[in-house]
Amino acid sequence: MTNASGSRRPDSPAVRTARRVAERSARTKRSVSAPAAQVQENGEAKTRRGWHFTFRMGVVIVVVAALLFSGLNTLRVFLAIRRDIADAKQEIVTTQKRIESLEDQLKRWEDPEYVKTQARERLGWVLPGERGYRVVGPDGQPYGSVAQIQKDESLPQNERIGSAWFAKLWTSVEVADDPSPAEPEIKTVPAPGEEGNG
Repeated sequence: MTNASGSRRPDSPAVRTARRVAERSARTKRSVSAPAAQVQENGEAKTRRGWHFTFRMGVVIVVVAALLFSGLNTLRVFLAIRRDIADAKQEIVTTQKRIESLEDQLKRWEDPEYVKTQARERLGWVLPGERGYRVVGPDGQPYGSVAQIQKDESLPQNERIGSAWFAKLWTSVEVADDPSPAEPEIKTVPAPGEEGNG
């Protein structure tokens, strides 16, 4: 396999292997040095490692931000609706309790004994043949929860009978016929002992 001069033949396996190894290393050197050469040719010393902002990355960031914004807005609306539903459920429970209380009170008012008791306690009524007593305090007001009819002057202005809308309307009709002010009529009522004398 060697010739007389001691060199190898050009097509021997060892030469071919050495040639292949040399070609591979030359290709590797060219592929590694090519990007460095391109970077140097552009005049920019950029490294290929790390994060670089690109147009695609900007679009992705904008899309993700829009999705987050719409998702957060939807979440806010969802939580507000849940809160409204919880408030409505609580209001329903409160209203049902009030309805049950009013129905219970209505059933009690159907009992004649309860009505008698309430008439005695609230209004101070007595049955025929009984005597009713009231304990009066030093201020002249009765003790207990005896209901009293309020006088017109003690009511607020908007609850007085004379200030009702229909009363005002009727007064305006009366004044329209006779614009002059009328003299107040004074009635005299005889005392209890003077009725038969006159």
